[in-house]
Amino acid sequence: MEKKTSHSTPQESMGWEIVKQLNDGLTVTGYNTLPIISSINARKMLADYFRLNVTKPSKLHSAILSCATKMALFFPDFRYVPFLEMWGLQNLRPEDSEVKVTNDGKRFHSLSERMAVAYAYSLAFRPDEHLSQREEQLLKPVLLQKGYGITEKDGKLAITVAVGYVEHIDTVHRHIHIYDNESRHFVHSYANGTNANGIAGVGAYVRFMPVIPHDSSFKSAVILSVLEDGAEAFGYRNATVTYSNQEQGYCAWELLPDADGKVLPIVETGASEQQEPCTKGYINKTLCDSLNRPMPKKGDNLQIVTFLKRGRDMKKRPVVVFYR
Repeated sequence: MEKKTSHSTPQESMGWEIVKQLNDGLTVTGYNTLPIISSINARKMLADYFRLNVTKPSKLHSAILSCATKMALFFPDFRYVPFLEMWGLQNLRPEDSEVKVTNDGKRFHSLSERMAVAYAYSLAFRPDEHLSQREEQLLKPVLLQKGYGITEKDGKLAITVAVGYVEHIDTVHRHIHIYDNESRHFVHSYANGTNANGIAGVGAYVRFMPVIPHDSSFKSAVILSVLEDGAEAFGYRNATVTYSNQEQGYCAWELLPDADGKVLPIVETGASEQQEPCTKGYINKTLCDSLNRPMPKKGDNLQIVTFLKRGRDMKKRPVVVFYR
């Protein structure tokens, strides 16, 4: 944590005390804990800081930016853009862009990098709140390098938002596993948040911000909200039942041609490995029972929600999670 200098003014000393209290309150010490400080109390402390009218740019002013950047990741109700406008990006120091590397090679993101990521979170939750076009363009390279999907409209940045299906929750590692309709697999970490049920349960459809780094195969997600009619937003595929065995409890399906007479196979967008095009699969009785629906019969036309998932044999096959 930043420390005050030995020749601080009374205002600076009070500012450093606010930094200490914010950092202490925002520190999460274990998987089962939340930040000690509430969003409203943290925001009150920021207001107290700005009333001090301390010298800037300065180490203290950068330290309060670091605190607010943590708040932007913890508290969706925190309005990060108005804070940045009050803080003044012209007050960034050269040191704020320095990346720290420990003797064992561990890399710590610079304050400027962390600020850019927090701004991406802010855009996802509050898409109408923007910095100036010039300031956004300064942050854009960092966001692209870190894998945040960005579009531009009328000269303003927008964060890509996708729809996904919650397929599994790993309570040991505190990961929520999400698949989108392009069969891409994402992981939302809730280690620093509430329990998984307070975010989204298995079978839920969610709006999320995908993060796809250029230098890693690990795709992360930031869940923004749970959708009421998520299957429609996720997207259906039209299929017909080619075989049904009521006794053994499964049926086979294959995709139907689209309006142009073409069958579009199920593929994973951006997959690093080649795969066989998938146009057919199975529905078992377990899914039918969970949906409280009868086993489909041969010749039935269905609308299915499906995506590719890797099995124990490491092969990817289509899994159906909903049909109508």
